[in-house]
Amino acid sequence: VDWAIQIARGMNYLHNKAPISLIHRDLKSSNVLLKEPIENDDLQFKTLKITDFGLAREVYKTTRMSAAGTYAWMAPEVIKTSIFSKASDVWSYGVLLWELLTGETPYKGIDALAIAYGVAVNKLTLPIPSTCPEQWRVLMEGLLVVKSFQVTDVCSKILPINSLIHMKRIPEHDISEIYVLEQLCSKKLLPSILV
Repeated sequence: VDWAIQIARGMNYLHNKAPISLIHRDLKSSNVLLKEPIENDDLQFKTLKITDFGLAREVYKTTRMSAAGTYAWMAPEVIKTSIFSKASDVWSYGVLLWELLTGETPYKGIDALAIAYGVAVNKLTLPIPSTCPEQWRVLMEGLLVVKSFQVTDVCSKILPINSLIHMKRIPEHDISEIYVLEQLCSKKLLPSILV
């Protein structure tokens, strides 16, 4: 849950708080790195950093763009029209959450062009495991909505994660993640991921 929140904070910063608002256009797990080293296979309390801004573009100066990014993380409307938006980053965020949940690569073993076609025509979707907690399922279904261009920002979709906080241990010295999310989405806090 903490990693999902950190990535949402970073994307909110890019979209709404950075000196120049950006669309990442290539958000995927391989572009999110750990700041601290992994010791004894301990992945708790690590800081994530969003990286690889080679395909990023300014939000307000972009409409139709050349194809960029990786098909498995691209929103259907991007594949069909090459139009990127904040909402297409939200779709990519949904795919990234699916990766966090399953520990798998999306559409593993499927050819890139088959992925592009399948996602574009809504014939290829990521299966949400039956063991997935209900709150995660609802959140991911909300993020991976066809016509996601109607979504305005990551925070409009990440708010349901508040109900997942009980699944994560929060040290006594940490601020309540629910408070952080509320402040983040009301744009009162800077994200912990400085991009």
